[in-house]
Amino acid sequence: MFILPAIDLKGGKVVRLLRGDFEKETVYAEDPVSIAKQWESEGAKWIHVVDLDGAFRGEPVNLKWVGEIARSVECSIECGGGIRTHEMIEKLLSFGVKRVVLGTRALLSESFLQDCIRDFGHHIVVSIDARENKLTTHGWTETLSMDAPTMAKRLEELGVSLIICTDVGKDGTLEGPNLSLYEKIIKVSSIPFIVSGGISSLSDIAGLLKLKDRLPWGVIVGRALYEKKFSLKRAVALC
Repeated sequence: MFILPAIDLKGGKVVRLLRGDFEKETVYAEDPVSIAKQWESEGAKWIHVVDLDGAFRGEPVNLKWVGEIARSVECSIECGGGIRTHEMIEKLLSFGVKRVVLGTRALLSESFLQDCIRDFGHHIVVSIDARENKLTTHGWTETLSMDAPTMAKRLEELGVSLIICTDVGKDGTLEGPNLSLYEKIIKVSSIPFIVSGGISSLSDIAGLLKLKDRLPWGVIVGRALYEKKFSLKRAVALC
């Protein structure tokens, strides 16, 4: 299981939101590139970059920083936030981004998603973000009727090779991950998944390693690392 430290970009700064609320942000760093280098030096093989401004506006805003991050480190970068066109996927891959995270448009348009899978294959990962088990879109501002496990099963049927599942209600709270959500996904689908939301301690990560039947491919960690609840080195060693 991989540990993916998160770099959430808003106005070019590294921030964390509480439960996805743009009015409840904490700024942790002014220089995203230095943070990426720090995470790489502490053992990160992947870094999860999110353009929060892009997720809210529907098109990437912090492309300059994404490109600089990708060029500054040797570890792999996955990036999401407002990516809704083939052209933007191609641009991010040209920066050196290894995986592009699709959300809103991929969930609302199966034809778009199928075209992306055809053209970009394993470079595509789909994010399913849930609040009280219901999917959210448009930067977590709108809610759909479908639940996360059902969507995970459908994405597997469509040929998606990897998903990220975020419990929005847990994100940035340090309250621990929603294990029951991930257990439900495991029951209905064999799709590899990345856990996101609520990680607060090494014990939380150890709990994910004990999930029945199948381990997550990885776990995204944000606030806990920035507030030094544990070190990235220790988390990587645990996994």
